[in-house]
Amino acid sequence: MIPTALYDTLSTLVDDRCYPVKLPERATFPAITYFQVSGVEGNTHDGYDHTSRQRWQISCWAETYAACRTLAEAVKLALRTFSGGIVEIVSASYMENQMDLSEPDVKLYHIPVDFFFLVHL
Repeated sequence: MIPTALYDTLSTLVDDRCYPVKLPERATFPAITYFQVSGVEGNTHDGYDHTSRQRWQISCWAETYAACRTLAEAVKLALRTFSGGIVEIVSASYMENQMDLSEPDVKLYHIPVDFFFLVHL
């Protein structure tokens, strides 16, 4: 459910250039990739509580630093204000990490933004 919600939310920011895990060959920019970094099931003294804490990395890709920063800011805003069907299963989301990277071999700027989601299963 999270992958579909991420695609639905983020693809509008980049005209559907939003991809799971990796960029396709000959991608057009700006673009977004996303993947799950980790997931931990919630437990109480009574056992499994039907929640999961999931960390997802959303990578922003662009040919200029300014375009990449602008996209990263749009991603953060979109994920802080998740709406639609995702609200039914995600009770909280927050940004955990962001860094500025350059990929000189392919002449791209890359800003990965990590978000945690508390998910009710």
